[in-house]
Parts: sequence; C-alpha cells; structure tokens
Amino acid sequence: MKLLYGAAFAAIVFGGSVVTGQAYAQSIPATLLNGCKKEINTHCKSVTPGEGRMAACLYSYNDKISVDCAFAMYDASEQWEQTMAALRHIARKSACRSDIAQYCKGVPPGGGRIYECIRKNKATLTDGCRAALPKAEQLLKSAGILR
Repeated sequence: MKLLYGAAFAAIVFGGSVVTGQAYAQSIPATLLNGCKKEINTHCKSVTPGEGRMAACLYSYNDKISVDCAFAMYDASEQWEQTMAALRHIARKSACRSDIAQYCKGVPPGGGRIYECIRKNKATLTDGCRAALPKAEQLLKSAGILR
C-alpha cells in the first residue's frame, strides 16, 4: 500500500509521461479534495493548497488515510501524468516549439509561466501555436495551475 501512496505522490508532485490529451470531468485538485475530504479536514486543514502541498500533507499521513483517499490520490496522479504529457506535447512537438524558443527563451518552466509568456505574445504567434492555446489553457485549468 505504501508503494501506491509513493507512486501517487510522486506523480502528483513531479508529473509523468503518458500521452492522451484526455479532458476530465473534474480538476485534479477537486479529485483530491473530494476523495480525501475526511483526511484533509483531520490532518491537513491548515495546509495552504497549491504547489503539491496538499498531496505532500496527505502523503505524510499515508498510514492514516482511507482506501478511498488512496484511490483518489492514484486517480489524481493519473490525471496529472496525462495532463503534463499533453502539455509537453503542445510545447515540444507542436507548432509552439518555435514560438517558445523565440519568445520565452529565458522563462523557467513550471507554474504556467511558459503559457503566460506565449499568451502575452499571442498576436505574433504562428497560426498553429495560436490554435493550440485553448487546449493548453484547458489542460492547465484541469491541473489547477490556472484558474
């Protein structure tokens, strides 16, 4: 069981590499909040959500979380893996690759910074990259990176 928690935690915090681009009925943070409500209220209510802090708190209480919460962590990690893979595909393998190299060369990845850089330069982007922005925004929102 500890291996399941570890895999879920690592995937939530660090991302993964499965490519699907599939949209989800609920966001990744909502998956954790809904599946682990009891554990969050008991062990993590003082934690400020964001940047993997809630997942880290839940992981630190892995011996006290319910099976439902463990499955929610696993589901959230799967969603995270697929979302990050789809975003990497948009950034590296699509028409946005040249735009990112041109406009966002010094921007560190993470936290939606590359997306914001591209969005600020929307007027001068290639047509292919401009067309990919709505999908990137949807993925970032599902991951809880954009609101």
